[in-house]
Amino acid sequence: MLAHLSILALGIIGPIVLMVTKGNESAYIRYHAVEALNLHLTLLIVALVCLVTFFLVVPLLLLVAAEIAAIILGCLAAAAANRGELYRYPVTLRMVS
Repeated sequence: MLAHLSILALGIIGPIVLMVTKGNESAYIRYHAVEALNLHLTLLIVALVCLVTFFLVVPLLLLVAAEIAAIILGCLAAAAANRGELYRYPVTLRMVS
């Protein structure tokens, strides 16, 4: 649950710390940390693309929409993790497995 809620405060550091410290002990924690990390990396790529095309309004709106969606999806994922369920973010790049 903490890996998913790190979207609100810790950023990409939260899932990395959980994956390194507790990921070897529990496959469940590792799964959720990897999912959260993939979301953060996807958001990072979106932010970089928006930064490169900063002179347009559309990328800025895309970045704001992506951040809002990430917060909402992070809360849904945290609730699922709290219930003991697996959660897979719908539109993220799977860079870490």
